[in-house]
Parts: sequence; structure tokens; C-alpha cells
Amino acid sequence: MDQLIQALTQASLWIQLPLVLLVVLPIAGVVAVVLLRIIDAVGVGFSAAFRGRAEKEVR
Repeated sequence: MDQLIQALTQASLWIQLPLVLLVVLPIAGVVAVVLLRIIDAVGVGFSAAFRGRAEKEVR
């Protein structure tokens, strides 16, 4: 593993850039989708909680 990392750090930018784009960009996209799903789920939970509280106050 160390040899691979050493080879990548010593490689030309023209080799590093495509590797980063092919590996890191898809991983970042997946992480972004997961974070959005979590944020949406939390938002739905808060909306339901506040909606229930508002209906109790109106009655």
C-alpha cells in the first residue's frame, strides 16, 4: 500500500488528476446523496413534530 501511495505522490499531475476525478468524485457524489437523504429525513421528522404541536395549540 505504501508503495502505491509513494508512486502516486511522485507521479505527474497529468496522472494524478484523472485518478482523483475517477475515484474521489464518485465517492463524493455518493456521500452527498446520503447526506441529503439524512437531512430530508430529519426535516420530515421536525415538520411532523411541529405540525403535531401546532394542532394541539389550536385546539
